[in-house]
Amino acid sequence: MWATLALDTIWWFRNKSVHQGLKVDPFEALSTVRRRFIEHIQAWQILETDLKRRWTPPPLGSWKINVDAACRTWGTAISAIYRDDAKKILHVWTDFTQNKDPTWGEVKAINLACCMGQKFGWQHIIIETDN
Repeated sequence: MWATLALDTIWWFRNKSVHQGLKVDPFEALSTVRRRFIEHIQAWQILETDLKRRWTPPPLGSWKINVDAACRTWGTAISAIYRDDAKKILHVWTDFTQNKDPTWGEVKAINLACCMGQKFGWQHIIIETDN
């Protein structure tokens, strides 16, 4: 994970330098990698028992699409995860919107799930969000 975050941060700072003419401070870049690493570790420290308690599989013969939105200063990332009744992840989609409103992000994520369900002709779908 460290390497992925380091490369992503280097690329982000490189784009800031090339496209916006900003001077890059290597110590700020390193600090950003460290901060992002800690954020990722903290995000994954949810106990597996909590995950099992929160997520329930759909009824037999049905599918569930869980959606979420994560708002940041630069916009909102949205995602949809499609699972079957055996808890198997079948598809994952992500998208981005520059709108920073959390409600708008959740709506966009739900729309993404509906569009994917319609595109693939799925029936008996449950769409679930955390809000």
